[in-house]
Parts: sequence; C-alpha cells; structure tokens
Amino acid sequence: MSNYQNNKQRKCNIFVTEYEEICDFFKNNLRLVIITIIFAILAFGYAMTLFTLGVSTETSVFNEASGSARWVAQSRFSVGILKKIFTTNQILPFRTTFLAVIMIVLTSLLLCKTLNSVTGKKNKSIANDIMSILFVTMPIAAHYMYYLTYNFEIGIGMFITILSVYCFNKTILFKESKLYTIIGVICLFTSIGEYQSFVAFYILIQVATLLIYYMYNDIKFREKVIMIAKYIALLIISLIIYFIVSKIFLIFIEEEKYSQGFFLWGKSEVSAIISNLKEYFLDIYVNRNVYGMMIVTPTCIIAIILAVILVFKKKFLEALMLLFMLITPMLLPIATGSKMPYRTQQAIMALIPIIWYIVTIFFDKVMVQKAIYIVAFLAAMRQSMYINKLFYSDYLRYQNDVNLCRRISDRIYDLDLKDLENYTVVYLGKQETKEIPNLIRQELIGYSIFEWDGGNYKRIQNFMTLTTAKFKIVTSPETITRAKELSQDMPVWPDKGSIAVKEDMIVVKLSE
Repeated sequence: MSNYQNNKQRKCNIFVTEYEEICDFFKNNLRLVIITIIFAILAFGYAMTLFTLGVSTETSVFNEASGSARWVAQSRFSVGILKKIFTTNQILPFRTTFLAVIMIVLTSLLLCKTLNSVTGKKNKSIANDIMSILFVTMPIAAHYMYYLTYNFEIGIGMFITILSVYCFNKTILFKESKLYTIIGVICLFTSIGEYQSFVAFYILIQVATLLIYYMYNDIKFREKVIMIAKYIALLIISLIIYFIVSKIFLIFIEEEKYSQGFFLWGKSEVSAIISNLKEYFLDIYVNRNVYGMMIVTPTCIIAIILAVILVFKKKFLEALMLLFMLITPMLLPIATGSKMPYRTQQAIMALIPIIWYIVTIFFDKVMVQKAIYIVAFLAAMRQSMYINKLFYSDYLRYQNDVNLCRRISDRIYDLDLKDLENYTVVYLGKQETKEIPNLIRQELIGYSIFEWDGGNYKRIQNFMTLTTAKFKIVTSPETITRAKELSQDMPVWPDKGSIAVKEDMIVVKLSE
C-alpha cells in the first residue's frame, strides 16, 4: 500500500474513532445530555419564543444589506463566512436564538468531554452535571444572546474554540496523530476570526485542562513546562494565521476602526486606564454589577482556598495555574486598557462552571459531591430566573418602543398631508422609558432605542421603518441642523404641536 493510501486510511480512522467516541459519550452520559437541554430551555426558552428588537440589532438590519463585508472590515471574517452559509443576517423570531441555544448545549457537552478526557478513570458524572447546568445558565451569556444577528455565530465560536483545545490535547498529551494539531489550529484561528475575545476563552479552557491533567498524572516539572510551551506556540501560530488571513481580506475591503476604539494604551493617561481596569475588575468579581452573577465572588473565594490547599500539597505550579485562571476574564481588558462590554466575557462564562467542576472532582467523597450538586442545582435554577427576568424586561421595553412608534406614526398621518412621501421625517431629542416599573437596564439590554446615544435619529428612523411606516428618512447632517433651528418654538412630545410641518420636513420633537 502506498504512503498516500496509508495517510488517507489514518485520516479516515481518526474521524471514525472520534465519531465512535462521541456516540459512546452520549450513550454513557444520557442524563447529562437531558439535564443540559432542560436547563438551557429553562434559561433561554423565553428568549426563543418572544421576539424583541433592541439597540444595535436594528442597525444591523440595514448594515447587513452590504452582505458580510462589515464583519470582514472588523477583522471578523469568520462571521461573514458563516452568514453566507446560514443566512443569519435577517432578523427573524425564534430561528437564530434557537440555533444559538443549540450551540450553548453542544459547547457545554464538548467542554465536559474535553475535561473528562484528562481526568483519567475518576467518576465524573456528578461533576459533569454541575458544570453543565451552571454553564448553560450563566446570566452573562444573555449579553451576547441579546444580539439576534450575531448570537449563533458566537455560539459556534465557543464550540470550535473548545474543539481546538480538545484536538491539541490529543496531540500533545496523548501523542496521537499530528492531524489533530492541524484541525486544532484551523479551529482556533477561525474562532478568533469570529470574535477576538475567544483568545482569553481559549487560554482559560487550555489552562484548565492542563491543570486537571497535572493534578492526576505524575509528570516531571520540566515536562510540564515543555507542554505549556507547545500550547503557547500553537496559540501564536493560530494568531499569526488569523492576522495574515485578516490582512488578505482587508486588501479588498476597507478596514473599519470599530475594534481599535477599545485600545486605550497610548491614547489615555496610564492612571486613568488603571482606574478603569480596577473599576471593571470590581464590577465583575466583587460588586456583582453583572445582573444575576452573584455566584462569581464565592466561587473565586473557593478557588483561592483550593489553591492554598494545592500549595500545602506542594503542587505549586497547579496552584499558580488555578490563580491564573481567575484573571483570564481580565486579559482582554488589560490588553486593550478599557472596560470591555459584558458580551465579550465568554471567559467568565466558562470560568465559574470549571472551578465548580475542579472542586467537585478534587473532593471525591460522594456525600461532599452531592452537597455541591444541591448548591449548584439551586444556583442554576436561580440563574435561569435572572436570565428570564432580563429578557422579559427587555420585551416590555420593546413593546413600549413599538407603542411609541405607532403613536408617532398616527400623529404624522393625522397631519393629513396628501404628498406625505415627499416630506423628510426628522426625529429630534430622546424619550426615556418611564412607564415600565422595575425595568432592568444592563449594558444594552433594557434601553429604549428612543433614548440610546441621547436620542440617535438614525437608530430611531431605522426602528420606525422596521416597525410601523416607511417615511422618507434623513440623509444629511444639514437636515438635522436645519430642523433644530426650525423647532425652537415647538413643544416636546407628547404635547400637541410636538410634531409639525416645517418647510419640506416633518419635525418630531421628542425632547429639548
């Protein structure tokens, strides 16, 4: 048999073996699969079945008219490719959120399989359940699930990031085919091409697998360092390929400076950057400013206690790796020097469940594990409640925005203009959501399109076009300037006269 045929046979054997392993994993962990699906539905079932349209999503509808170019312009070429394949560039009820929930479930199961592969023969069923139900109910996930035109892509990105770790482990830890390395590199640079924040996510998962492997295998310190060096080299290679591919795409598409706006080093004073990073750190770890994430602080305390125990057991490297895991959510903010949006925090979304997984397998007494299971179960139930509250609050905000759109449209039609299509409708000012009691505002969630950016006329007219009527829209800043001059004597919404004809414009004065 020729070398070509031998190589082809080995490749086929790899895929057959992996398929059989996946089937065995599902068969042996049927309870895990069922409970993961149940908790994913508890957390995001409401988001799947009730349609909302919020800040930034409304803009995406119009930007997506240019196809995938805007994502490539932001060096997120993988998103552009996925949108071509799955046609997720349209805002539809159920579909994209449903696909995103599927990816959360699959990502959780793959994370369990990846960590299981390095723990040896220990009984991991309880640890799997604990990690999985916490992962699929982490409230911070709501911040990327909120984006109807992007949540599915982030889900795929998380999945293939963990897949890259799984493949690298196959080669470095278990000395299997080098083909796994190639697949891992492809997965990693592709996931970074979806969201740059997946670098921190990858580092967290990789450090976690190595930590667990070192805890349950007798390996010399020198060999541990060599392994870590190999993983670092693979990350660097993946980043280099990502930058090369991105630059090739940008030859044909003009680069958008969106991502560069987050880089503050060299642009702001160091003291101000450090102050912002300190505030962000406290928001994430201590102040519980992320809605529903009360579990973070006690989990970090437990991790620090476990690190101290590892030190007493003379596992100094493992203790250091555990402490390093705790700061992985801060890697991107530190690299950019700015407070990153919560939607970029896939690292902390995985960190908390992984810590609970490590603690569970570390204390291997059945009674202790069952006690941890009860605590994790109650925490997951509570987290699913917070996610539902977030999306319900935003749904009420959306209904309020739609109602305001209709009232404005009715008032415009009441002007009884025969040639209404010839008048440009100009929206001035903002309208805050005041009618909804106990409205939850978190990052973009819960904020009215009529109040965001202090009243952004482009967002408002986009939302009006999507929701009620297609009036003639503003196309130049000069129109806004002129409308402001003509509206000086007008009262503000909802008073009579807050919508009036001025020259060739219909001015809607929402506030001063």
